[in-house]
Amino acid sequence: MEHRREPRYAVQMGVEFKRNGTTEAISGYVQNISIGGMFIESETVLAFGDEVSVRFAPTSASGTFELPAVVRWTTPSGMGVQFKSIGVRETRAITDLAAALEKK
Repeated sequence: MEHRREPRYAVQMGVEFKRNGTTEAISGYVQNISIGGMFIESETVLAFGDEVSVRFAPTSASGTFELPAVVRWTTPSGMGVQFKSIGVRETRAITDLAAALEKK
């Protein structure tokens, strides 16, 4: 049963993340995204509950965002993260990305 508040949209875009308290940026790919979070495919999977900083650019026009998040679930190939806070600018950029994906 699906418990998400917001719909997720399939997308392929690069992302960097790092565990809070570290400086090492880890690369991955966003597989899906919503206002509430994203699934990151990566060779490096952090642990459930780890707090992270996620850096990505939803669209070329929106610029790059760095958002705080927490790992909510993991698989051998990636992890689902929930954004901790999201501002108006970030919400708009993700909403615009979702609208563009729906048109495809």
